[in-house]
Amino acid sequence: MPMSTFSGGIGRTWRVIALLIKARAKLDAKDKLGNTPLHLAADSNQVEAAKLLLDVGAPVDAENKNGMTPLMMAANRGNIEVVMALIAKGASVTKTDFTGRDAAGWAVESHRPAVVQAIKRAQTAKRS
Repeated sequence: MPMSTFSGGIGRTWRVIALLIKARAKLDAKDKLGNTPLHLAADSNQVEAAKLLLDVGAPVDAENKNGMTPLMMAANRGNIEVVMALIAKGASVTKTDFTGRDAAGWAVESHRPAVVQAIKRAQTAKRS
C-alpha cells in the first residue's frame, strides 16, 4: 500500500508513520502535489516523524511539483528542528525550486531569521 494513501495521518502523529514503515510502505510515494511523506512531515513541523523517515532512508532531496524539497518546506514554516535534522542527513542547502529560491530564500521570504542563520552556517560549512 503506498504511503501517500495515508498522507493525512502524517500531520497527526509519527506513530502512523512507524506503522506504515513496518508495513513496508513506499517512502518515496507522492501525493497529487508531488509531496512525499517527508515533505508533509517537514511542512507540518512533525519533528519525530521527519527524523523517523530520515532514519529509515526517506529521500531527503525529493522535489514536489513546484520543485520544493522538504528542507525548503521546513524553512518556509520556520521548523528549525526539522531543518537541522534534514541538513544533518545531507539535504542540499543550495538546491532551488522552480521560482529560483533555495531553502534560505524561503526562510527569508517567511521572516525566519534563525532558520536563515542555520542554513547559512550549513552552506559555509559545506564550502570549507
